Amino acid sequence: MLMWIGGFTLVLACIAGVVLRVFRPLRPTAYSDLNPASFWWSLALMSVLVGVSTSQMGLTEATLGAAALITASLGIVGHFDMRDRFPVARKQYVPFAVVVVASIPLFLAPVLAYGVTYYWLAGGDAQDRDSDDADDVTD
Repeated sequence: MLMWIGGFTLVLACIAGVVLRVFRPLRPTAYSDLNPASFWWSLALMSVLVGVSTSQMGLTEATLGAAALITASLGIVGHFDMRDRFPVARKQYVPFAVVVVASIPLFLAPVLAYGVTYYWLAGGDAQDRDSDDADDVTD
């Protein structure tokens, strides 16, 4: 129970940090007041907490709620990363890999939410990130 409360608190803190980013200008690489490394390691810790809780307790109401919060958080983060034209996980590949592994008991739903909002809902903008038009192929 204590692990679930701690994970829930961390998820709410990250969601609040992401929402605050919408309402005030910040450093271009920051998620609210967190740098990308701190933010992604926090998400990795929350994903591990939720993944372990899900594998130990099964798919209960509490674990499904926590999984929904993690999934929504990563969906929002994927949208912001694409909107601000940052690379996947803002180049925080190790904590992103931890999130992927920890999401296995959650059927990879958080990672799929990030991918859907980053690649497909962006309208194909993720395909050409460079400013060099010389290498673009047009028919």
